[in-house]
Amino acid sequence: MRANRLFVVLLFSLVLLGPSGAYATAADPDVQAKQAYARGAELFKNRRFTEAAASFEEGNKLKPHPAFLYNLALTYRALNQPAKAIEYYEGYLRDSPGATDRASVEAAIADERRKLTETPVAQSEPSQPEGKPFYKKWWFWTGAGVAVVALGVGLGVGLSRPTTAAYREVTWQ
Repeated sequence: MRANRLFVVLLFSLVLLGPSGAYATAADPDVQAKQAYARGAELFKNRRFTEAAASFEEGNKLKPHPAFLYNLALTYRALNQPAKAIEYYEGYLRDSPGATDRASVEAAIADERRKLTETPVAQSEPSQPEGKPFYKKWWFWTGAGVAVVALGVGLGVGLSRPTTAAYREVTWQ
């Protein structure tokens, strides 16, 4: 009888209190947005910019905030995507008109616009100089030949056995 009464009290308290506070805060968009921001900041510090951008985007969808826009601009600047960086910088300035760093953000926008107008030739240059690869150059094969000859001579001299016979001078008579 006492066990039934305890069971009824526990059941009533669970129904009355509803879901736990931990469950309610985990589903809260503010908490999820803060977690996405912290995850994005950590990824940015570790130079994992693509993943950081995804995390900042996720947080901005949950709870839009100028901090997300600014960090997205920094992330896309690090990814060398000036058009997206400009878009997020301008969104940051639009959403926070009293920003104390307005001058530096406007300078960053000007810098990103300059990148857009530059020719992409500098980015598409090959990493190796044009011409033949090194293994098709004359000096490579000359050096390889000299090394093979030196190895052969060295082995021949090093592995030859000295004679054990005594020296005997032969003269003409």
